[in-house]
This record gives sequence, C-alpha cells and structure tokens, in this order.
Amino acid sequence: MNTNHWGVLIQAAELIILVLGAWLTYRGWQKDREKDRENTRNNMRQQYLSDAYIFIADFVQRNPLNEEFKKHAQNIEKAADLINLFGTEEEIKEFEQFSLEASIPNRQASLDRILQMLRNRLRKELNLPEIMHPPRGVRFTKKE
Repeated sequence: MNTNHWGVLIQAAELIILVLGAWLTYRGWQKDREKDRENTRNNMRQQYLSDAYIFIADFVQRNPLNEEFKKHAQNIEKAADLINLFGTEEEIKEFEQFSLEASIPNRQASLDRILQMLRNRLRKELNLPEIMHPPRGVRFTKKE
C-alpha cells in the first residue's frame, strides 16, 4: 500500500469517528429529552394523585350544614376533573359510581374506595408499600 492510500484511510477513519461522535451526542440528547419528559409525566401524576387525594380526604366526614361545606364540595368537583383527566380507567369508573350513588336522594355514597385507590397509586409512584386498610382521617369540630 502506498502512502496515498494510508492518507485516504486516515481521512475515512476521522470522518467515521466524527460521524459516530455526532450520532452518539444526538442519541444522548434524545435520551435526556425522553428522561426529562418521563420525569415531568411522573411529577404531574404524583401532583394529580396528591391533589385529588387531599381534596377528597378533606371532604370526607364533613358536616353538610357547615358553612365551609360548599368549599369542600367544590374541591370534590376539582378532584373529579383531575381523576377524569389523569386517572386510570378503574379510578374513573369508581368515581363515576360514586357520582351515581351521590345523585340518588337520601342515599349515602362513600368515597373510601376511590380514596384508597388514589393513596395506593401514589404510594406505588413513590415506591412505598401498598396499604390495604382504608384511609382514616381526623376531624376536629368546634362546639357551639
């Protein structure tokens, strides 16, 4: 092989290294973008679960005659919107079932199951163990 061939081979190798370096840089950038999107989705899911859970938990065991009840009822509407937007099919169906039961006069509807579903899904997102017993809150009332 003469020196001219070596020069061409060296230039080809340099070009291959340059192209490979550019490709690896691009793939790394793509992976970072995908990871950022996944992190954003995870954060949104965790925020949705947290908000919906708190809205519902705050509503449970409230006195419907209390003046603050309307505010808490509006939070249930917000929770419904969050569940309809970000919820799993099972969570959406469970909330629809609650809505149907709540719309029947003199019928008591429970949010315990949806509350437990949201809590366990959030715990799963945070890599915490599932808890089987239903969530229980504490309410302090002012005696008049």
